[in-house]
Amino acid sequence: TESIPGGRQLPGKRLSVQDLRVPGDEVGKKFEKKFQSEKAAGSVSKSTQFEYAWCLVRSKYNDDIRKGIALLEELLPKGSKEEQRDYVFYLAVGNYRLKEYEKALKYVRGLLQTEPQNNQAKELERLIDKAMKKGYIQACRALMITAIFLGFLGLFLGMVGLRCISIGNVELSRKAKLAATAGALYILAGFCGMVAISWYAFNITQEFFDPLYQGTKYELGPALY
Repeated sequence: TESIPGGRQLPGKRLSVQDLRVPGDEVGKKFEKKFQSEKAAGSVSKSTQFEYAWCLVRSKYNDDIRKGIALLEELLPKGSKEEQRDYVFYLAVGNYRLKEYEKALKYVRGLLQTEPQNNQAKELERLIDKAMKKGYIQACRALMITAIFLGFLGLFLGMVGLRCISIGNVELSRKAKLAATAGALYILAGFCGMVAISWYAFNITQEFFDPLYQGTKYELGPALY
């Protein structure tokens, strides 16, 4: 069965990916019907709008999630402090599901500033952080692999371009071009490697000095230098 936070309470159980599941069609239709009915009457209550937004941000369709986020943003300045906590939490959930991780992290860390012991917000922050790390670590790996490939390619072309190495009837002018190409590849390989290392080091340093970061903090080791 589906339920929504009652009495401005966040869900009682520990947040996990399963808690962000898509509501059933009947639940979605129920809240949509209630929302549209009140809207047609000229006035939508905060609780009805929140219930509908809560359902939308957990939809499997991105357009629905964006609509839910818009409804929550509209509610945010109107709510009490306790209500705003719920709105901010589900704004983080919605942006997390849209893979707008920076926005999601901004909301959840704002919540943690006022409620540092909020376990659900901590767990959501962990999920967001994990998703963000996966993205940038994969990008760093791709850059390092590219750097290694370009380095080996440059090494091969550089060896072929040496005057002391004879392969077929390669002219000296052609060898000079191969040597120049090898040099350019070395520069590009070095650039890719520097970007990957700098990006990784930046994230490690940022997490280490972030007082709101709840995960394991690492320092830069000698191997990185």
